[in-house]
Amino acid sequence: MKKFFLTILLVIALISAYRYNMYLDETKNNVSLVYTKNTETKKEDEVSIKVYNIAANKIEDKNILVKDKRFLSETDIVNETLKNLSYLTNNMRLISIYEIDKNDRLIILSDDFKNLSRVSQVATTTVIKLNLKENFKKIDKIEIKFER
Repeated sequence: MKKFFLTILLVIALISAYRYNMYLDETKNNVSLVYTKNTETKKEDEVSIKVYNIAANKIEDKNILVKDKRFLSETDIVNETLKNLSYLTNNMRLISIYEIDKNDRLIILSDDFKNLSRVSQVATTTVIKLNLKENFKKIDKIEIKFER
């Protein structure tokens, strides 16, 4: 009996493992998957930005649609501002935004902005500053430079 004890123990373990595997297969087959289509349409949020109207020579409010207002970054605001200025070309774009201090920002715009008239340059930098300060209240100082 002592000679076969290990063999009997091994056979019992194999039978137990086989039965457990069968149990798992049965429970896996009883699981039913239910797919539901998300019918809720994602609503876009409306954000007000300031844009320069070159024809009227004044800064006006404009409402734009964004995916989720809560996740707007400073870069998003500047890009949306630039996108809604009618007198800019495709080469005129944001290069980068640097956080100098906690409340100070340095914005680098492409070199092509130098081709604008002085009035358009001032208007563009003004609306960028207004939009950033309006949407990010903690920003105190914004400096805008053109890439060299």
